[in-house]
Amino acid sequence: MFSTALFAITEQASKGLHGSYNLKPKYIIPTAIDLKRFFQVAKIQAKNTKSAHTLNIGHIGRFEEPKNHEFIIEVFNKLLKVRNANLYLL
Repeated sequence: MFSTALFAITEQASKGLHGSYNLKPKYIIPTAIDLKRFFQVAKIQAKNTKSAHTLNIGHIGRFEEPKNHEFIIEVFNKLLKVRNANLYLL
């Protein structure tokens, strides 16, 4: 609310983050990471799964406590008890 400028990595992200604060200068700074490379890895992994009914779940984020990877893995382990699935943490 008190910022002098707004920053985001895409227009869509800006709308989600900043809502209707259109009176302030807004800057779009694309991410420096080529996400297409990671999606290619996930596609290759998905193609190599044994079953067409395997659920593939991906999470892209830094490996730090606020991202709560322990919870993601805990939920995934419960999912494995009822369904065949793969988890990709990037």
